[in-house]
Amino acid sequence: MKGLELEGFSDRQANSQGGSAAAVALNRVEDAVIRNCRVLPGTGQFLSFAGENTRDILLIGNDSRRARIPYRLSREAPKDAVRELDNLLSPK
Repeated sequence: MKGLELEGFSDRQANSQGGSAAAVALNRVEDAVIRNCRVLPGTGQFLSFAGENTRDILLIGNDSRRARIPYRLSREAPKDAVRELDNLLSPK
């Protein structure tokens, strides 16, 4: 998928106990913007990115403080596929 925009999304996994699946799983996404999203309490992992063609993902102004894992890249996804700007993360 090319040119995805996700804005203002607010949710968590179907399993309210913070299961291992991501709330939003994206595969082979290029040129995407995910902005102003809010993670709900009980979220284990918010975003996952997979696929060797995954690239140019921009995370802007998302509130991931309630996620144990804000996002994860699969092994085949390029390490520089995701860039972040002004996201809120839980303190480590």
